[in-house]
Amino acid sequence: METNIKRSVQKISFSSVLILFAFVFFSFNESNTISQTYTIDLVKGEQKTIKITKDTTLEELEKIKRQMTEEGLGFEYSDIVYNDNSEIISITIGYKDKSNNSGKYSVSSKNPINDIIIVTGPHAHCFDFKDVIYVQDHNFEQHDVLGSLMAARNYMNDGFIMLYSDIIFDESIIKSVLNFKGNIGVAVDMDWEKKYENRTEHPITDADNVLIKSGKIVHTKKFIPKINSGKVGEFMPIMILSSKGANIFVKTFEKLEKTHKGKFHEMPSLKKAVLTDMFQELIDSKIIISPIIISGKWYEIDTPQDLEIARKKFN
Repeated sequence: METNIKRSVQKISFSSVLILFAFVFFSFNESNTISQTYTIDLVKGEQKTIKITKDTTLEELEKIKRQMTEEGLGFEYSDIVYNDNSEIISITIGYKDKSNNSGKYSVSSKNPINDIIIVTGPHAHCFDFKDVIYVQDHNFEQHDVLGSLMAARNYMNDGFIMLYSDIIFDESIIKSVLNFKGNIGVAVDMDWEKKYENRTEHPITDADNVLIKSGKIVHTKKFIPKINSGKVGEFMPIMILSSKGANIFVKTFEKLEKTHKGKFHEMPSLKKAVLTDMFQELIDSKIIISPIIISGKWYEIDTPQDLEIARKKFN
């Protein structure tokens, strides 16, 4: 499946990604190849599409460059790497539009993103993104976030990145996540308290905090006050699991489905559980969950006030 990556230079900064009203994660394969489509807004109402696949040759890249130059546009490529099958596994693309807006995109991975899966609830009919797999959570009223994620468990075998749909963030953050080498990693903001300043509709006591000791997450819960031992950060709702990590996650959940009764960590039941409850379950089972300390802008949009703040932060 091709992954469409769109950069609208007139409407959104190159370093930001916004996905709304869905639950999204990316799965991986072992193909060591890349297939991307770039859509660039040249001027308002006009677009130029550049398609680069794993099989694009150097000669074809040079042809794209000449065509873009002839149209008064900028196009550069660098850091290109081919594998033994003459397939692209790494490339950096730079481009410039007619208004002199420019951007850059890089991709490099032994296990590149293969599929994008969106878990939808009651408004599935509102989504029409191309090249995306949709999984409808028909039981969304009966459970919380954890249950919605597990509706897509059949796509988790090879490892995946999961992110909430109501967050906006800098590209640097997802790059940090992609560089993670362990089995279960979660994005953590150590400068999290500033995000709650002037945020009257979303109090700091709603923060999903994690306690970090010796480079590992040892505890998760709503609002952990500062303490002398360990560091407190906020879970930014992005996590990455290797194939092994995904297997642990799914098997643990399926065992809980069959055996667990009553309260589940901070929630009244497993059905009402959120991801941080599952993190604590894994931690209590001696499974290592690693923090990925992020830097860069991000914001979670839960209220109209949050939306206005996010608009100001991201122009």
